[in-house]
Amino acid sequence: MPDVEPITGPFPCAAPAPKLATHERGWRSSILLCLVTALTVCAAAPASAVQISRGKWSFGLSGSGGSRSAGVGLGVGYVVVDGLVPSISVSYGWNGFDSGDSHRLETALELRYYLFQNHIVAPFIYADTSHVYLAFRGGVNEDHNFFSTGGGLGIAFFVGQNAAFSFRGGVGTWLGAEQSLFDRGILEEAPIFEYGFGFSFFL
Repeated sequence: MPDVEPITGPFPCAAPAPKLATHERGWRSSILLCLVTALTVCAAAPASAVQISRGKWSFGLSGSGGSRSAGVGLGVGYVVVDGLVPSISVSYGWNGFDSGDSHRLETALELRYYLFQNHIVAPFIYADTSHVYLAFRGGVNEDHNFFSTGGGLGIAFFVGQNAAFSFRGGVGTWLGAEQSLFDRGILEEAPIFEYGFGFSFFL
């Protein structure tokens, strides 16, 4: 669902971070490696009263950013089974290029599962799919519609029983995007490496 990802979606669900340009790939790969390392030690985190329990709603803010990119998103989710949170989110992303700017609006469905639900530190896995509307404004104005899908790992740090910060990283691919978008560098070739962080509430 949505987390605040440079600020991505609500925590049992966090809004997927808008995909960034190719030059951000090194950053994302490093962060993903850190996430994997963190998952190996989080089981030792002290237990708390935090419960991602059935019947709770999740609300969140998400974001992403880079030297010539930025994104923000909002989302809402519902805990259908302890630790399992489907969500829906909407996010906006901007990328700057020498030839113009791209503006991307994504509507995403995500399924997230928290592995340790009664710990202050809670790792999670997620999978998502999005409809993408992309408008390119430059020498030639273009509008495109296509999809993306992917998944990955993340970790949430709870502040009290109802709020959390989260970090996530994963890989994905585009579906149905025109080849010209790749040829001109507006979209990066698969696999897409993405990362983000977020802030969310469980009520």
